Amino acid sequence: GSVRIVCISDTHSRYHFQLPPGDILIHAGDFSMTGLQTEVETFLNWLKSLKEYRLKVIIAGNHDLTLEPEFYERSWQRWHNGRKQNAEYIGQLM
Repeated sequence: GSVRIVCISDTHSRYHFQLPPGDILIHAGDFSMTGLQTEVETFLNWLKSLKEYRLKVIIAGNHDLTLEPEFYERSWQRWHNGRKQNAEYIGQLM
């Protein structure tokens, strides 16, 4: 009767590594570089491929900018060089 929790963070859009077996996977922030839609979609596809975990918990980090809509609305130009992402759509993906 035990539960094995695997916790990772700061993958920054890099997912070419082995994870240990477990029941619960926690990603504790910074799964992307700057929260681009393509980064979020790639992350979600990677998560979906991890069938061995019963539960997956995602905590947004400071690099996952588009998941904090109010902050992103104020500061997107600093991070995305004139190519504003649709934060509302990205939030719906999650």
